[in-house]
Amino acid sequence: PAPTTPSPAPTTPSTAPTTPSPAPSTTPKPVPKEYYWRVTDEKGAICILAKADITLKLTYTNETAGKKEQISKEIKISPNATSSGTCDEKNQVLTLTLDNTTISFNFNRNDSENYHLSQIKSNVTLDNALNNQSVISLASDELKVFKTKLNTSYECRWSEPAVLKEVDEYFNVTKATLRVNMDNIRIEAFRDMAGDNFAKAYACEMDNTDLVPIMVGIALGILVAVVLIAYLVGRRNTQAQGYLSM
Repeated sequence: PAPTTPSPAPTTPSTAPTTPSPAPSTTPKPVPKEYYWRVTDEKGAICILAKADITLKLTYTNETAGKKEQISKEIKISPNATSSGTCDEKNQVLTLTLDNTTISFNFNRNDSENYHLSQIKSNVTLDNALNNQSVISLASDELKVFKTKLNTSYECRWSEPAVLKEVDEYFNVTKATLRVNMDNIRIEAFRDMAGDNFAKAYACEMDNTDLVPIMVGIALGILVAVVLIAYLVGRRNTQAQGYLSM
């Protein structure tokens, strides 16, 4: 018989070593800013930080063809409003501009190391002219609110509305009013620190006074519980004495 040639042994295909794929890189989320608006001086240092929910209510009288009509308009100042201002040593100004409205907050610093909001001014450009006047300029009386110490921010959930007026000085008549409502307020002026974070907050009196009714309610609840327990104990003792007398 013809010689047989042995069949070759089966070969096992070699596998190349696998390199683990790198883990997907995660980009850290940016830390949200504490403020909406800021004012910087000529060196780039921040002198004012601010955030608030601001709603303006403008009321004015428009006269057309001899007919007078009272008009109301609500304006919300969004966090996207452009901020500008001044950073003087004794007086600082935060001006917010949104569409056809500007509103300025003037802060004064006194010698006792405190500062406060001293006045609010606003210019509103109207779609329809006010007696042929397209811009209303309003201002508040002198204010002394948002009082706090230097190197401290002012924080309050809400504040009493400020009323701005445009007055016809010749006739001494109010031509227009602007009601400024502010909620969730955090403001710091005359800053003297690096970075863009607020300094320690001073909680306003309005927030602190909210604790009074809560504490009164708790005290009344405790008083009612004590009276009820005393009544039940007294009634039980009275019943026990009645049984003994029988």
